Amino acid sequence: MAEVKDILSHYPSNYKQSAVIPLLDLAQQQHGGWLLVSAMNANAIYSPHWNLLAHEIFYVIRGSARVQVVNDNGETIFDDEVRQGQLFIVPQNHAVLQKAIDNQGFQYVAFKTQDNAIINTMAGRTSVLRALPDDVLANAYQISQEEARMLKYSRQEILVLSSSSSS
Repeated sequence: MAEVKDILSHYPSNYKQSAVIPLLDLAQQQHGGWLLVSAMNANAIYSPHWNLLAHEIFYVIRGSARVQVVNDNGETIFDDEVRQGQLFIVPQNHAVLQKAIDNQGFQYVAFKTQDNAIINTMAGRTSVLRALPDDVLANAYQISQEEARMLKYSRQEILVLSSSSSS
């Protein structure tokens, strides 16, 4: 109960409803996880992905990140920093990339608007790139066949891609 009072103390009396997301995070932490809460270390990247059949709503719990969202025509519709306490929405079929940018890393709660949403990643072990023939990737990116294979198979992570350096 003390933690709830602490969270509520950060909000004026006429804005207590704004504490809903931080309180849901507390509930998730205390009761075994019923919301998607993702935490990333500094400089980590959440695999670029898009959702079929659902919009995705993010609420930033801690830290900050650079977020880029592009539509299905490849046009940037959002490219900015998000910080603790902010909310952003990614429409279905729009690709999103998140990169933690401060020493606190980046932690958020995400909700999908549909229970049967399908996530498609563009990097990592479940990447859509793995379905493309090596010669298609080589021609598209003007790289060798070997480099195309490395692009497809070098990352074993599924969603959070770790940083190779601390810068």
